[in-house]
Amino acid sequence: MATHTERTDRDVAVIGNGFMGSSIARALARAGWAVTAYDPDASRARSLAEELPEHVRADADLAAAVWS
Repeated sequence: MATHTERTDRDVAVIGNGFMGSSIARALARAGWAVTAYDPDASRARSLAEELPEHVRADADLAAAVWS
């Protein structure tokens, strides 16, 4: 699986971590993609990153800029 310490052609951003966003982020991470999660509720993005720490990164700073 790809991690955020290495750049690959399998990097993806998921915007919004409600039911659908978190489901697709989990599926992509388990399939080997390095996922960056963006959500206006930083705690939802962080909880997803904590669940799959090697493969999902939460970016609260960019999410705050996008939704403000």
